[in-house]
Amino acid sequence: MTSPSGARTTYEYDVCGRPAAATDAAGVRTRLTYDADSRVTERSSGDEVERIEYDAVGRVVATATPGSGTSRFRYDAAGRLVSVTDTRFGRRRFRYDAAGQLVEAVNGLGGVTVFTYDERGRMTSVTDPLGGVTRRVYDEADRVVAVTDPLGRTTTAQYDAAGRQTAQTDPDGRTTTWTFDAVGRAHQVVVDGAIRSEARRDPLGRTLVVTDHTRGPGREVDHELEFDRRGLLVRRSRGGTAVRWEYDADGNRTARIDPDGVRTTYRRDAVGRVNAVQRDGLGQGAFAFDSAGRIVQSATGDVVQTWSYEGGVLVAHTTTTPEGASTTRIDRDDTGRIRAVDGPDGRVEYDHDDAGQLVRAGTSTWTYDEGGRLVRELVDGVETIHEYDVAGQLLSTVRNGERVEYVYDGLGRRVRRTEPDGSTVEYAWSDLGAIAGVVSRDRTYAETGHTMVWVDALGELAEVGDVDVWWDSASPAPTLVAIGGETVLDLPGGAVAVGDAWTLPGWRSARATDAADPWAVLASVEGADLPAGIGLTASGGVSVAGLEWLRARIYDPAARGFLSVDPLAPVLGAGWSANPYSYAGNDPLHAVDPLGLRPATDEDLRAYRDAHQGAFAAAGSWWNDNWEYVVAGAAIVGGIALMCTGVGGVAGLALLGASGALMSGGISVASQKATTGQVDWREAGKQTAIGAVTGMIGGGTGAALTRTLGSGTVGRAFAGAGSGALEGGATGVADYATSPGPHTVTGVLGAAASSAVVGAATGGTTAAGSKWLDIGNTKKFAGWSYHMGHVDETTVLHRSGNGGGHHTGDWWSTDAPSSVTRVRAEKALPLTWRTGEASVQNTGFTAQFDQKMPAYRGFAGPQRDLDGTLYRGGGNQTYVPGGWEHAHVLHSWKLAP
Repeated sequence: MTSPSGARTTYEYDVCGRPAAATDAAGVRTRLTYDADSRVTERSSGDEVERIEYDAVGRVVATATPGSGTSRFRYDAAGRLVSVTDTRFGRRRFRYDAAGQLVEAVNGLGGVTVFTYDERGRMTSVTDPLGGVTRRVYDEADRVVAVTDPLGRTTTAQYDAAGRQTAQTDPDGRTTTWTFDAVGRAHQVVVDGAIRSEARRDPLGRTLVVTDHTRGPGREVDHELEFDRRGLLVRRSRGGTAVRWEYDADGNRTARIDPDGVRTTYRRDAVGRVNAVQRDGLGQGAFAFDSAGRIVQSATGDVVQTWSYEGGVLVAHTTTTPEGASTTRIDRDDTGRIRAVDGPDGRVEYDHDDAGQLVRAGTSTWTYDEGGRLVRELVDGVETIHEYDVAGQLLSTVRNGERVEYVYDGLGRRVRRTEPDGSTVEYAWSDLGAIAGVVSRDRTYAETGHTMVWVDALGELAEVGDVDVWWDSASPAPTLVAIGGETVLDLPGGAVAVGDAWTLPGWRSARATDAADPWAVLASVEGADLPAGIGLTASGGVSVAGLEWLRARIYDPAARGFLSVDPLAPVLGAGWSANPYSYAGNDPLHAVDPLGLRPATDEDLRAYRDAHQGAFAAAGSWWNDNWEYVVAGAAIVGGIALMCTGVGGVAGLALLGASGALMSGGISVASQKATTGQVDWREAGKQTAIGAVTGMIGGGTGAALTRTLGSGTVGRAFAGAGSGALEGGATGVADYATSPGPHTVTGVLGAAASSAVVGAATGGTTAAGSKWLDIGNTKKFAGWSYHMGHVDETTVLHRSGNGGGHHTGDWWSTDAPSSVTRVRAEKALPLTWRTGEASVQNTGFTAQFDQKMPAYRGFAGPQRDLDGTLYRGGGNQTYVPGGWEHAHVLHSWKLAP
């Protein structure tokens, strides 16, 4: 396979026709080894080998992965997963009822989460390890119409005939509504009758303009997103100022031009990794990587860093400056978990509990209850006791006999902190759920400090304390571009340039970390001239009034948690499952939380970023693919693919995602990687016979192994893992939306992706008895991954076709087509079918079905025309076998060119 720039990847097959090896453009060779039953038993690259073990009936019983450790799986007589043991979560156990529905998940500390279902197999309640009960109510179409939290606070939803959510009312009585244009695309977000954002698009799909009303009447501003013909974001403006990007033939970024005109250029190696960066007035940074893509050297200014790895994990880091060299060594136990960090400031040793939570760093200790809530800590000899309510809200903190109290609103967001002396800190929230301000008052209630915050309609922190803030919106995990007129540049290895100075990074490239206190937010030694209370973190982020802004949520290091609930459901059986405010899964030494969503390991974050470099590698730009959902909040798999499109925004997806259509029969299937709580971001980003799928987070492992394992029980289970990742993603988005917000595009960047682990309990094994599509139809879905469900008399779907010919068919979509050019690109519709018959697309159709029928939902896979022209697809599609007989056209319209 040759990329547009000429980078060549070659594939080898064995005598049985199975993929045997692949060599990438840098010459790195990856090999697959099979057993006698054609099951993949080893995946090796260089000196590193990933091993998979199976039982007598072909179920995965153990995996050993460099950098992630060993995971073990145990099953019952019915083939259901009943136990998983790994480094990240300890031992988790699962129990089922006679119908095969998951009814209990037990974490490593013995805490039990209980699930109940109605007679239709819809999950109706979840009881956490500490007794908190969350309840769901459904309508006759299996859509969630109400969710009630452990404190009795209820969120309700309404839908239209097309199944799109049109309104949501939160526990405080605020109602958010969504409107759509004539072809079903998100148009407006309205809160209590006031428009908060609205979108306009050009006919070719190259420009999106979002008019932002979030700052109130008279302060509207337009956000304009411009894309090239490949769908890559090339310009993002706010008012009259913009950030611009340039790309090479493969879609890899070659330059970024900041709002002040400062230009940064990027040079890459043969496989697209950044190996040099040059910025006006700064000098060049140079970077080197090993064969697995891990950084091994960084040279920025007069600072040189090196990293050393063993068994796929970091074991040493050296920083060399003109003053000399210093080395930090990372000691690990047999599972790969960090046992000690020995650096210039001394040696710090660590312990973790049976659920993988950090319980000791040096002389500091932390204690959790069965739900993962931090109840006691001892730091520098001082004891702190934390008290919570049944919903996991921190009510008070007692230290040295002095009590700090906290108050929350109906959506579970902190609104006030009261100090022992009677002084307070108040937190304000916007209509769309983002932080809007922090106010300090003395004991007489006189104001002593006030910081206003504006998070725009795209979910980006745009202004703090009257200082403009800009972000790298084209990045898969957006980083800071500028604040207060000072340029900020985030680079591989954790280096950050502020203005014309490089920061001195630490041993951990994913996040600057204090070895003695991993919970802390380290401040940057460099910084712009910012107002009081506003600062830069050592990782290149923004802090406001001592809080760290992490996009979806705000982190309070003093309380060791977030100010609002996690929009995503916890990993099943995780130790922190009953603590929706937990930070980094209670293990900030190994995990990060860059988007304020579910935590990820350092390796997850690195591989995720690597997997989303360029249009060729990642199958397009998520902004372009999902722009019609920007104004309502998108449901994105790893920033690329929409989950369950056709629903009005994230909140709608949320409730739909949690519906019986996705939850019937218990928890969604997920990949074996997801079963361990680890999403294989690296594999998901590689479109190779060995690697997996283009841009499908979570589904990659299942889809790829299905190709190599065939259609047997194990192969089908892994295929189920792939489509289950989609289900898990939708469910995660579900929880995201029913949360208080903010419901924004970037807020769900990792929501659906990391939600593949929501279905962790069943590990793909429940798919073995399901009815699967034949190989021909499976290949029409991107990554060979799809979600199985049904359509009925209430379902409304759309398609394009020949106005003068056949109007129906088996392939449909939840979004209405608007132009021939766009529908061909997004649905992968060539000019000529393989039969030689012309593919005429001139009319759009809307139809309903006359009975309940099976349906398979996913994203259109790429197709080639007879002349070799590639139509990349990526748009949502629904396959309804026999749909051409049972679909009745409601209306039609002529498509634009």
